[in-house]
Amino acid sequence: MMVKVAIQCIKMKTEKYIKQKIKNKMTNENAYELASELYFYFIDFYGIRDKCVIENKDYSENTDFGRELYYQIEDKILNSMRKPPLN
Repeated sequence: MMVKVAIQCIKMKTEKYIKQKIKNKMTNENAYELASELYFYFIDFYGIRDKCVIENKDYSENTDFGRELYYQIEDKILNSMRKPPLN
């Protein structure tokens, strides 16, 4: 039992350390890039690209649903960067 508790504690401390390192080095530009990558990954993974993106001959644009989804992803990333670390 003590070993399990110790392992869990180490995992939590390691996750906190990694999150803090990422947070310290991540810029807003990195966050926007990550949000974009996650957005396209998820719309392709769930097969909802047609619902999120309008493909035109020379360019593509997001639908209202796509914009809302993208901004939710972006906000989640930016807000997590601003949160103080857990102790």
